[in-house]
Amino acid sequence: MLFVDPTVRTRIEPLLRRVLLVEPNPHQAQLLSECLTAFGGGDFAFQADRDAAVEAARTFDPTLIVTEAFDDADPFALVRSIRRSTMGCRQAAVVVLTTLATASALQAAKNAGVNEFLRKPFNRRDLLRRLDHLSTPRPWVDKPAYAGPDRRTFNSGAARRRLSDRVELIGQGVPATQLYRTTPSPLASEA
Repeated sequence: MLFVDPTVRTRIEPLLRRVLLVEPNPHQAQLLSECLTAFGGGDFAFQADRDAAVEAARTFDPTLIVTEAFDDADPFALVRSIRRSTMGCRQAAVVVLTTLATASALQAAKNAGVNEFLRKPFNRRDLLRRLDHLSTPRPWVDKPAYAGPDRRTFNSGAARRRLSDRVELIGQGVPATQLYRTTPSPLASEA
């Protein structure tokens, strides 16, 4: 059983208020919903295909979308269609689950507007880390070629700084040890 730190639970609860699960496998969808419920999840909407998911996003207005990367020519078309729409949930956090964890798939997810990318199989702790990372929203970019969260800090699992930012801060006298997380994350521990 996974213990969720109360401060982490408080941070991720707004994210879990309304969750749209897009998963063609009903057993996987059930496992995900149980896991998210244990983390403090509220209302859930389940969809098995992309077209139904777009309509559900329009009517359900999710705060979090957890979707499978579909095994077809465009696995991230769902994310792209939501990001480029006028729906109220277009800025909702999106976590993509996939077995296709290649560099090109990661880049395609990033360019589609995915917030987090989680490789299957995963454990609850990995999912909780991604959700905790999502609790601090990234700046939103809305350009003709891209709509989504700022891609410079994609899928880090923890805050990262760009090299140019680190060099500038070191030039200002900030010790390099302060640029990285040195204390353990209070995410979760096995109970």
